[in-house]
Amino acid sequence: MRADSAVRTRAGRVVFVVGGSMFVLAGCAAFAQTPASPLFEWAQQGLIPYDLFTIVPQVVSGAMSALAMVLFAVGAPSGGSVVARKPLGVITLLVFAVWPYVTQVVWAILPYEVMAAWPPPLSIAFSLVPVVAGLIAVFEIARIGAVPGGWRWLPAVAYLAVVGSIVVVQVAQNLGWNNGEAYAPIVMVPYAIFIFSTFIVPLVLGVAAIWISAAAGRRARKDARAAAQEEVAAEAEPAQVFPPPA
Repeated sequence: MRADSAVRTRAGRVVFVVGGSMFVLAGCAAFAQTPASPLFEWAQQGLIPYDLFTIVPQVVSGAMSALAMVLFAVGAPSGGSVVARKPLGVITLLVFAVWPYVTQVVWAILPYEVMAAWPPPLSIAFSLVPVVAGLIAVFEIARIGAVPGGWRWLPAVAYLAVVGSIVVVQVAQNLGWNNGEAYAPIVMVPYAIFIFSTFIVPLVLGVAAIWISAAAGRRARKDARAAAQEEVAAEAEPAQVFPPPA
């Protein structure tokens, strides 16, 4: 399998552009909820409804990220899948993409008695599923090599950045609460790192996907020009006549 098989065709490059644009939009929506966003200040001043500030960017960010992962998992019939449509990679990417919505549905339909009797096991199970699915998915992306060159490792780096920041926040938060200092730097600094990762990771993935598509397009046009020049040169080469004229 060629290392650049995911973007080898025109359809594959379109998938990377569309999916990358979705990730960029998700990153921008996630940024809108950070204290560095102008929307944050406007919401604090009452210039926009606070519910609109908190709900809309979150919905847009989650939906765009999920749609981008689904698109990159399935791709187009002639390319675009970052796992080359291998079943394990496709399934784990789809699970990782839609699991937040599955969790919401499950919690909504579960009887209260079940939730009251098994909250810790259910919470742990619901938390572990996306962690395991994401780990398998990024491993498959790197192993299969449908994404060109070293870019195939970028999803793994992004995954580790997000999961690592969540783990650090949880540990620091527990330490902070145990010490009676919920807002101590031991909590706030890791939390700031986590907030930063929520919008910088999709932005990096989106820009990288668009860049990969553009580079593959330039390479395809260069190969097409080289092939056309070779064909013209072959047609212009004089043919040897046998036997040569006396």
